[in-house]
Amino acid sequence: MVSYTFSASTPPVNGTYACGQTVTFCYTVTWWNTTSVNWFHGIVANFGPGWDMSTLVPGPTPATCGGSGGTWGWYNSVQGTAGTNIGAQGPGFFFDLDNDGNPGNNFGDFCTGAVNWQFCWTISVLSGPACINGLGLGVTVNTFGDSETGSWGSAGCGNDPIAVSAPAVIQNCAANSGTGGPLDLCSTAPPQNLFLSLGNAPDAGGTWTDPNGAVHSGTFTPGTDIGGAYTYMVGTLVPPCSSSSVITVNLIPQPDAGTDGALTLCTSDLPTTLFTQLGGVPDPGGTWSGPGGASSGTFDPANDAAGIYTYSIAAPAPCVMVSSIVTVNVNPSPNAGSDGTLAACSNGVPQGLFPLLGGTPSAGGTWTTPGGMPFSGTYSPAMDGSGAYTYTVNGLAPCPNSVATVTVTENAQPDAGIDGVLTLCENAVLTDLFTTRSVEPGAGGTWSDPWAGSSPVSSPLP
Repeated sequence: MVSYTFSASTPPVNGTYACGQTVTFCYTVTWWNTTSVNWFHGIVANFGPGWDMSTLVPGPTPATCGGSGGTWGWYNSVQGTAGTNIGAQGPGFFFDLDNDGNPGNNFGDFCTGAVNWQFCWTISVLSGPACINGLGLGVTVNTFGDSETGSWGSAGCGNDPIAVSAPAVIQNCAANSGTGGPLDLCSTAPPQNLFLSLGNAPDAGGTWTDPNGAVHSGTFTPGTDIGGAYTYMVGTLVPPCSSSSVITVNLIPQPDAGTDGALTLCTSDLPTTLFTQLGGVPDPGGTWSGPGGASSGTFDPANDAAGIYTYSIAAPAPCVMVSSIVTVNVNPSPNAGSDGTLAACSNGVPQGLFPLLGGTPSAGGTWTTPGGMPFSGTYSPAMDGSGAYTYTVNGLAPCPNSVATVTVTENAQPDAGIDGVLTLCENAVLTDLFTTRSVEPGAGGTWSDPWAGSSPVSSPLP
């Protein structure tokens, strides 16, 4: 092994780890030299007495680097079979070239030069009475070629550098910051005391820092504070130590359904989108329901029922569903019917115009004369004149008024004069009967004789 990297997920603080603290160590071989044709065969981590070996959990094994079909695996103990082997080693990661379950009887993973084998272990510090101040927490890592723990017979890897972790010992600290964890909050939630979210009875009187490391009050206010890791730290003077826990705040946005609205339509209006009737700035993507159940969110006054239409948006916990309403009123369209006509005689009797309207006009409207003056709706030839008489039914906003007309044509009553008497001698000359009338009649009429015959108006008596 020529070069490597060695890291801890949580480095020691001032050279110490706390009782029960869990750490993941990762060791990566970055350059391997096949000295004496030694292939990389195994790797073992050795832990100091302060670590609880019962908590040791190996990480995932790396992929095979060489072209073989062998695999890396975790073995409690491996004994090499070559004459140069160094005795049983483990637990650790070893390469089984022939996949027979015994890495000691075969060669290693063949790669040389720049490589990327990574091995990780997770382990916890002793806890309870076994956790003693000052107990060592060192970690060393050693690599092996296949002549040491496998079956290759040419020694050549006995002086590999051994990786050593940063020096550390147990600090059995009396300070208790409790246990942290995630905290899901809705963006509209009231301020939250983060201390109440800590578990395991934390000590009071500690300090909080926000995700940027700035001092924080410990009261999280949605809308003002940002989401992220909020750290609580407490310390003791004897022994001098500190303990910290983290509350990770996840802010979940609360959807906005806007504010309530109202809409009044006429039955003759076009369909209207209800979303535009909401106040505020509602979020899209919600659902509508109305008096008849689920709704498309488009109100058609010709077909849909008036009433309360609800817009709802679901939300992930801990946020809650929000809703707003649009109250829809529909006013009937007025109906004045369709236009009509009336032919009246100058000596005719008064006649109501309403029955002359077409369709099914609504009662209760008003009439006006051709000159726009109020009118009773009954046409009297003796008093009224020809023209268009207008019937108006007022609409309730937003419905417009409805208007229809009855056009009246008044004809003059013809005058045939009054009856007369004429006595003639049987040998008298022809006499014009029209001129014998005592009152001037209207011209253009026709005559009939006693025998029901007829003759021209000016025909003289034969």
